[in-house]
Amino acid sequence: MTKPSRSTPDNKILPDKVRQTGTWLDRRFGMNRFLRRFLFFILILILLSVSLAGYAARYPLSFSIPSPVLTFERSGDVQYIVQLKSNEFTDERIAGMDQVYLHDFTHAIRADFSYAYQGSHSAIVDYNYKIDAIINVYDLEDPGTLLLSRTINLVPQTVRRLESDRVLIADSVMINLEEYESLAKDFFSVSDQEALFDLDVTMDIEIKPYLTGGWHVIQDQLALNIPLVQEKFELTRTSTQSQPSRVFQPVVYQLVLAQIPWLVYPIMAGIALLLIILLSLTTRSIRKGKFWPKLRKMLKMASGQVMVIGDKAWEPEWCITVTEFKSLLKTARKLKHPIFCYVDRQEPAAYFYIYYGENNYCYTFTDPNSLPATADADLDLPAPFERAANPLNVFEPVEPEPATEEPVDQPAPQNPPPVDERIPLLPETDDLDDILPPSDDNGDIRNLF
Repeated sequence: MTKPSRSTPDNKILPDKVRQTGTWLDRRFGMNRFLRRFLFFILILILLSVSLAGYAARYPLSFSIPSPVLTFERSGDVQYIVQLKSNEFTDERIAGMDQVYLHDFTHAIRADFSYAYQGSHSAIVDYNYKIDAIINVYDLEDPGTLLLSRTINLVPQTVRRLESDRVLIADSVMINLEEYESLAKDFFSVSDQEALFDLDVTMDIEIKPYLTGGWHVIQDQLALNIPLVQEKFELTRTSTQSQPSRVFQPVVYQLVLAQIPWLVYPIMAGIALLLIILLSLTTRSIRKGKFWPKLRKMLKMASGQVMVIGDKAWEPEWCITVTEFKSLLKTARKLKHPIFCYVDRQEPAAYFYIYYGENNYCYTFTDPNSLPATADADLDLPAPFERAANPLNVFEPVEPEPATEEPVDQPAPQNPPPVDERIPLLPETDDLDDILPPSDDNGDIRNLF
């Protein structure tokens, strides 16, 4: 079998016919797809911003957004002193807090209320408070059931206004137990129901700072619980101690732009739109190549039989072209020959070879996104090469025919031409399955790249 000379022109060069059939979409400038998308995003953002600014310059634009307008803290507590009756057993007249008290020795209780509000900024604040005494009647068998209650106002509602970031409230009342126990005993004069009595001394507080979105109301209550008509009792307090709280209110904003001529906005929007059109017509996104992942998969399929070499052993024009890698791999296993592989990192491309006798079988793998897809029928190879009319796709030089004035009829040969013995014949027996078995080798080919 004859082989072409190495001085043969490189048939990788695309002929003029292929260049002429390409559309303007293929001739657009390739750009990184992330950079191209980022440019589109920036231009579209500029277009929308300029359009919105132009609309706001012609028609005032206002909108409402919930915004934090105030941060505040509040704290409150109840302090009390128990006054004892005069007696011969002890000279003490006052008892401290958080003790157990005897009914026969207790005369009155003084409750001191204190409350503090602290805001993040100064504002107009309206506040009011009052102190009440509430007598509660509970079922003796079920203390959770409230039967009756009576409210007695001790300090009338006090209303004040100030402009500050801090509000302090302090007041005190004196509770005479005999007065309230006499009211509890009046219950038994009306009803025979067995009951429990207690007294809640409460301070109700309301703070209203005036904010951007209007008044904001803060309500709190301080309480002191005193059991009534019991031989011994303890007092309990309800205080307030809060963490910093934030107040959100809808705030109205109006978009105010710099005083520039209104025609500047449509001009800038037109420029941005023109750049978007030019970018879409003159550039294209470069797809991410899948050459290396596919090559690793192919080498894994041929694991144990492939040998990666560092030199390009044969040119593809000197080989019998194989159109499918699985066929090359299956043939190599039938012939029990190794597969040589050379990887060109510049193109990138991978060249696979197997040899048999005087012939080489080649398969070239490239990235399908690197060149435009064209059909073999559209390729016009430059002279003196033509594609040989045989199923093996062998490139052979075509000898120019001698010039003759008149065609000469030649008799047809009586016998068929002899078969070239140099063409290899595959073994007739095939002990392998059609499906390629996986390799048992544990070699990791990923380290090659």
